Amino acid sequence: LTDMHMTGFEVSRAAVPCLVFLFPGLELTSAWKFWLAGIGSVLLGVLLEFLVAVRRWHWRRRRWALLLYALTRTLGYIVMLVTMTYSVELFLAIIAGLTIGHAVFNLESPPDADATACCATTGGGARADVAPAAPASPDSSVKSLSCTGPVASIHVDGLTCQSCVKSVHQAVSSLEDVVKVVQLSVSGALLLELRPTGGDALASLRKICTAIEDIGYGTRDPKLISQGVETLDAIDSSMDATDSSMRLHFFCF
Repeated sequence: LTDMHMTGFEVSRAAVPCLVFLFPGLELTSAWKFWLAGIGSVLLGVLLEFLVAVRRWHWRRRRWALLLYALTRTLGYIVMLVTMTYSVELFLAIIAGLTIGHAVFNLESPPDADATACCATTGGGARADVAPAAPASPDSSVKSLSCTGPVASIHVDGLTCQSCVKSVHQAVSSLEDVVKVVQLSVSGALLLELRPTGGDALASLRKICTAIEDIGYGTRDPKLISQGVETLDAIDSSMDATDSSMRLHFFCF
């Protein structure tokens, strides 16, 4: 018996010592035990990818963040120990499990999106962790946009690069309640035109907040800016005047 093949990767055969699978007593001394270890390795890979997805979905919930981090790292080290047996079959089982789990839970996520929804290596955007981005003011091209429907603003937490901005833009733009995204910047300022829904702007904002939080970002200060204005200049001038009277007092969970 051995806990790893000391000469490198080996294919299971009669001349190769049997493996001890992670714990004393779990000795792979028969074909059916080896098959069970292979199936368990696949499930370990799937579970690890699932935990990565759960951390991304709930990274803002502090009471779960530490537990999820510990579980993910523990399972990651267990997966590493399985691969360090240098069994070709178990190594391929781990890779198969990670691939299946990624396809099911993380295929649509940016590369390297582990604890947060940010994208460390995705193209098209630089990291913004050197200095916080200053709140962006709409440029002249944005100011020329007209908004005839209700206009709302939401502050989005967790944006660190242009790829994050793109992810939120796509999630919000796909909603039926949204006519168009008027403004969205790395600073978190989101301004959007809503589709008239018979006065139920509160329900629309809840759907938007939920869609943003479902992809791993936070939302706060959702409020209705106007029931319909001509240009963004008019929106800007009305924001201060309506901030206290038109704020919708609710939290998005």
